[in-house]
Amino acid sequence: MVFFCFLTLWLAGCGGAPLRRVLQPATPYEKYARALQQVQLDETALGQAWLAAGERALRDSLEIDLPYRESGYFPANEAVALSYRVALPEGQKLRVKVETEANQPLDVFVDLFRQEDQKAKPLVSADSSLTFEYEVDETGAYLIRVQPELLRSGRYDIYITQQPVLSFPVEGGSNRSVQSFWGAARDGGGRRHEGIDIFAKRGTPALAAVNGRVSRVGTTRLGGKVVWITDLERGQSLYYAHLDSQLVQIGQRVTPGDTVGLVGNTGNARTTPPHLHFGIYRFGQGAIDPYAFVQQFPQETIAPATTPTVPLAWQRTGRQSVNLRTGPGTDHTVIRTCTPHTPLQVLAATGDWERIRLPDGTEGYLFHTLVEPLTRPIRQWVTSDASRPLLDTPRPDAPLIQYLPTETSVAILAEFNDFALADVAGQWGWVQQPKS
Repeated sequence: MVFFCFLTLWLAGCGGAPLRRVLQPATPYEKYARALQQVQLDETALGQAWLAAGERALRDSLEIDLPYRESGYFPANEAVALSYRVALPEGQKLRVKVETEANQPLDVFVDLFRQEDQKAKPLVSADSSLTFEYEVDETGAYLIRVQPELLRSGRYDIYITQQPVLSFPVEGGSNRSVQSFWGAARDGGGRRHEGIDIFAKRGTPALAAVNGRVSRVGTTRLGGKVVWITDLERGQSLYYAHLDSQLVQIGQRVTPGDTVGLVGNTGNARTTPPHLHFGIYRFGQGAIDPYAFVQQFPQETIAPATTPTVPLAWQRTGRQSVNLRTGPGTDHTVIRTCTPHTPLQVLAATGDWERIRLPDGTEGYLFHTLVEPLTRPIRQWVTSDASRPLLDTPRPDAPLIQYLPTETSVAILAEFNDFALADVAGQWGWVQQPKS
């Protein structure tokens, strides 16, 4: 907020275009990026790092499963952008919510993209409430980017959940009630099932799944007693078949939860237990798989088992090699195998997993018990050569902290490639290890 006020005053005093014309892009993220350009902060190392972080997040997102909750910390001294990739089917609704806790006002930009041909297509952005919902209209991979403004720190919690676009069409039913799915063979393989069968006791209410209008009530050879409802929000038709009785009339308006009929086994279902055949049809497309439109998912998110330190502190893996993964679970892809005592920073926590960063910037997930604090050195080392440099980062060209004279006692805390994270009389830094 303070930064935006500065930008506003700067622009007002420059005699340039009015601010309302400067901030033309639709999303808050684009407005902020445009503002950086207007004050030429995009030419500074800090501004370039912020813009690069936002672009990099769209290329290097991490995989998550829903529901997902993450708790972490935005440091003020670096440009941060988080990115999460999730596979979503058409018919689901994605909900994203970000909560922050900071000593100063903290602007956070939350954007949703769909991955298309190696590009990220922008779809929707959160407003100042840091919350949005999006109905998935195309099955695919979706990216959620969360990026704070520059020079502001604070804790955050991210909640990402999914739920069906339609309400469940049978009273008291659940995913387990669906026992015959789209595409199953019918009539000895002569045709395919164009819907799902939801089993329930005879007489169980079949419910309207949308705000709609009853377009047809009748009896057919296959469907028996049927009801058609036009979905007034999405331009599609819902089909209810094998009803024991119909309780609506043509032209009647319905809302989710209204009873449209009672479950039965009329039509060609006379030899099967009572169930509702539920289908979705679209003009010019015909029947589509309805399951994702009513499939229910858990909404409860699990609180993280750990909390990242503030500021972010160096920690390490234990005595065994461990696999760093693209997502919080053993079913996710291994990014790399970390050797014993690999240094890392815990950026955030989700459930029993921690999202960590290695010294080279690689991010991924580790189970929280595989991470330990640097409470004791893994070994002691005494320098044998004069002027060994203690460096700020594990790179030969890193900024110098100091030169270590011969016979300096060094406590080795962690090791990464040819470098070791060292404690020299309370001064931490990186030393290049002698080749054995």
